[in-house]
Order: sequence, then C-alpha cells, then structure tokens
Amino acid sequence: MSSISDYKETLFKFKESSKILEKIKIPEHNKNDIDQSYIGLDSYVSIIIVSILNSLLKANKMYFHAKYIAQLINFINILCNKKQNDQHNDHYNDNNIVNILLELINITFYENTEIFKSTCHPNVSKDINNNALLIFEKYMNLIRSDIPIYNLNKTKKTDIMELLDVNQIEHYKQINILNEASLLEYTDLYYGNMCKLGFILAWIFGGSSTEKHLKILENMGQNCGIIIKVLHDYDNLYNNLHSRISYNTIITLGVKKTYNLFMKAKTNFIMCLLKLNLYNNKIIKWIIQEIENKMDEHLEKSNDLDENISFVDFD
Repeated sequence: MSSISDYKETLFKFKESSKILEKIKIPEHNKNDIDQSYIGLDSYVSIIIVSILNSLLKANKMYFHAKYIAQLINFINILCNKKQNDQHNDHYNDNNIVNILLELINITFYENTEIFKSTCHPNVSKDINNNALLIFEKYMNLIRSDIPIYNLNKTKKTDIMELLDVNQIEHYKQINILNEASLLEYTDLYYGNMCKLGFILAWIFGGSSTEKHLKILENMGQNCGIIIKVLHDYDNLYNNLHSRISYNTIITLGVKKTYNLFMKAKTNFIMCLLKLNLYNNKIIKWIIQEIENKMDEHLEKSNDLDENISFVDFD
C-alpha cells in the first residue's frame, strides 16, 4: 500500500496539473503560502473521502474522478487552519488569503460538477449536481462565517505544564481560552462541517441516497472534525503558546482530557463507518491506523505525566 506521502504527492500533482491557482489573480506570496499549506496537510480527510467515493462508485457502477472532491476538501482544510492560526496570531483582519481560498473553493466545486456532468447521464447528473449544490451552500455558509465571540477564561494548572519549560509556562499563564463547550462548538463549526460536507458530497456523487444515512454522515463528520483538529493542535501546540487567545484543544483541556476526547471521537467515527458498511475498506482502516500512530507520537512525551494534576487556578 502507498504511504501517506505518496497520496499527498498525488494530490499535490493533481492540483498543479489542474492549474487551479492560475484561474484567478493571486499575489505570488499568497500563492506560495497556499502551496506550502497544501503540502503541509496530512490529507487524512480527503483520502478517506476519496476512498468512500470510489467504493460507492464501484458499487453503483459509475465513474467519476474523485480527486476533485479531495482538492475541494484540502482547500477547505487550509481555510479552517488559516482561520484558527490568524486568531492565534492576531492577524484576523487580513482577509486577503481567506477570500482567495473561498474563491478557489467555489471554482473547485463547480469544476467538480462540470466533470460529473460529462461522465453521467444528463438527467442523473442534473439531479445529483442540484443536491450537491444545496449541500455545498449549506455547509460553506457555516464554514465561511465569522468566528463567534466567546466568553474567555484564563488558563489553569493542568497536566500540559509538565510538557513545558519555565518560559513556556509563563506564556501559558497569559493565554485566554474558551471553555470546553465553546471549544467543541468552534471545532464543529469549522472542522466538523468541513468533514460533514466532504462525506455527504462523497455519498451524493457516489450515486447513493442520503435520505436514510444523513444523520450518520453528519455524526461521522462531527467526530472526524474533532480528530483532525486535535492532530492539528498538537502540531501547533508550542507556537500557540505565544497567543493572546487560544483555540488549541490541548492548551484548553490539557493532555489527558484531550486524549479522552480524541478516543471518544475515534470510537464514534468507527461506529459510523460500521453502520455505513465502510469500515472494511482497506485504505480507510489504514488511515485510521496512521491517525492512531500520529497520536501515539504526540503522546510519547506524555507517558510520565502526573494524572493527579487537576484544573486549579494559578496562585
């Protein structure tokens, strides 16, 4: 089986061959930022979505180039990361790259529908494209929305402190954080809706009805969104310590509570896959194993944490 890097390289080459970044006027520095962000994605979600779509297409004896949806989801993933990173860096008033990403997302979706139209019977493609458009507009309206104003709290003593040195702890003390309920709401608004959109579009373009399975697909997306955000937050943990306001899960919940959240989301995600008869897909199983391996890598430093540390105020 190919490695993650092989899949990522394939998706990047597809982006390059589609010349998507040449279809609108983009400043060179923004183009470089997008390229670097694209390369930096794990692409777990897009690979899972491609696998689901290909399975459905095969079962329904249809043909469609799944990489367009993968590219769509990758651009949305970059947008979600950009929104969060800008909050951490206090650069959220600079919307230029956000607007560029939104335009790329729209172009990619409509190219997706045009390609689908050319590969299916006109009556079939029209109905499916209309359904896909409704779903796309519903979830993109949520994803493109401004970040809500949340009540903020100061950080507390948690097990994360055992991962930090003295200077990092001083930065950590100054951070304002969301409460757990607000953090989960934020996670679902962006990362959850990104995954819901991808899974439902795969279901629609795969020729299957969403009528019976919509709730399961939404639940699968919500839990996948938590998984993807936790991994993203671990990758950015030490950079986020310099933020005034943090949306980072580990900074907000600590290590053990983040792990418990991750494991619950992973279990729920697998349960949804089982209900949809998708868990036996070899690539999806492999991606889940890759996700677990990456989480284990992040937790290697946490093996000796004091589990008795509780959430208490600093003196």
